[in-house]
Amino acid sequence: MMNILHNQWELGEEESKTTGPWCAYYLLFDILSKAERMIIKKLNNKVMGFCAYEKRGSKKFLIRKKFYKSLKLLIVKSPFIKDKKAFVRYNGLYDKIESKFDNKYDGDIIIFIVDKKHQGKGYGTKLLKKAFDFAKKDNMKKLKIVTDDDCNYKYYESLGFKKIYEEPIYFDKNKKYKEEQFIYEVNLKEGE
Repeated sequence: MMNILHNQWELGEEESKTTGPWCAYYLLFDILSKAERMIIKKLNNKVMGFCAYEKRGSKKFLIRKKFYKSLKLLIVKSPFIKDKKAFVRYNGLYDKIESKFDNKYDGDIIIFIVDKKHQGKGYGTKLLKKAFDFAKKDNMKKLKIVTDDDCNYKYYESLGFKKIYEEPIYFDKNKKYKEEQFIYEVNLKEGE
């Protein structure tokens, strides 16, 4: 999973002057510190995609979540992250905007990624639909997902997500490097 994250997304490596997969490890530990359920797709015993959701207010898996949260903090404090302020700023950009909407939803799709070599084959759709099924069993009705223009965000609309928010986020203080951030929502009870 870490390799997929590291190979497909930049994750603040440039901003924090970090080499190697440390930003990907941080993101993976962040996901595992929040995930209610992780759905993994393997092919020939190799991970080719995964999806996870977070349930707001959940008390499940607290020991596991605290363990991964502490690993995440160790990475931030490690010598591998050269510019810690830039790293914290980069990772906080999404959280700041996203938190405005938290009280409207039962939870979030906190990760959805398919290895580029396996995209376009229906694996992603199967991953998300499986996540929806598990979320429904957890009595969740409405989820949101945060994405950006670096991803195929229009794909979510084909699965019933509706765009509810769009805003640029700037990765540098001079506001030269930016991405468009989108928040999509899906109502799990529609179409039943």
